[in-house]
Amino acid sequence: MLNKLLFAFMGLMAVGAYSETSNWYTDTARAFKVADSLKKPILLYFKGSCAMCNKLEQESFQRLAVMQNLAKYVCVRLDEGRYPSLYKEFNIETVPVVILSDGRGGTVKKMVGFIEPQTLQKKLELFYIKRND
Repeated sequence: MLNKLLFAFMGLMAVGAYSETSNWYTDTARAFKVADSLKKPILLYFKGSCAMCNKLEQESFQRLAVMQNLAKYVCVRLDEGRYPSLYKEFNIETVPVVILSDGRGGTVKKMVGFIEPQTLQKKLELFYIKRND
């Protein structure tokens, strides 16, 4: 019993520590510079205060496997209403939307609505692999 509790506690500590180290940028210019210097792909997350946005953040982005994949990206959180030019450029009509970019001006993957954690994890992994081929 003690071993099970210890294992569960260690798992929670790992999730907490990992989420503290993950960076979400709100300054797109800075994020693109960082992505360029680190040679990382970019994840743009267009969000609002809707139930689906909250669900995506709480259920999908907080999964350890997803967070481990997000660490391979420069992640940008774009609140609805604050970035009208980007919303227009990427034709964002509803939220949530997740866009993956290779960071080199090409290859873009657009996902609209809530994304199940397992699906998001697989899409992040596949995009990263294809980008590096």
